Amino acid sequence: MITFYAATGQFKLCHTEMGVYPVVVLKEKELALTPQEMLIWSSMIWKISTQDEIKDRYQRRLAESQLQPLLAFEECLLRLETRGLIKKAENEIGLDALYDLICKLYIMPISTDLPTTVLGALRLVLFRGVPIERVWTQLKHQKLTPDERFVMSVAKQTLLSTGEIIKCIELNRLDLDTDVKVLDALYNDDDTTCDNIHLSSYHAKSKLGVVQAIANLYMKKLITFEVLMD
Repeated sequence: MITFYAATGQFKLCHTEMGVYPVVVLKEKELALTPQEMLIWSSMIWKISTQDEIKDRYQRRLAESQLQPLLAFEECLLRLETRGLIKKAENEIGLDALYDLICKLYIMPISTDLPTTVLGALRLVLFRGVPIERVWTQLKHQKLTPDERFVMSVAKQTLLSTGEIIKCIELNRLDLDTDVKVLDALYNDDDTTCDNIHLSSYHAKSKLGVVQAIANLYMKKLITFEVLMD
């Protein structure tokens, strides 16, 4: 059995009169994490991992931070899962486990622009001493495949789950700039709901390409996963 994990939400620094502290924004709510929870969550963001991979990264960061954990790793991981800050799925087939993991997750594109990207690259070179060849290699890796560009063009119009994106592409319904168009494209019958649309999308011909594209976009740090319902 293969089990995959992924983090949900977006990291944010909150500035208050008492100082600055980190939170994770999920379902439009700012959730405070304990230092140990943040250490695990930050070891998972933009990675789709097995539990062993998460634990290995967590233990390395734990040694560097000299943090004294209050909970066992497995207990803290379960606490994050209970809070909805991480999702997991298991299946005997890797692709099916990946689909089960992300099919109900909503795709949130991260807005970036060329000047910001270039400025960030310059900071890495000038102030952190990162070799320019390494920075250039990382920038080249952001080049999108046709499937990734296709998914991003749909996801930027409105907030959709992976299952919904698959159905839109399967039906070639790519104009989704209003709620009426979304409802007409996705829920134009008496049976399909947001709770079961992932079941019909499972057998779609475009499933493999979309799932791979979304996983790649996530690991390229171009999207985050959002949860709108439990």
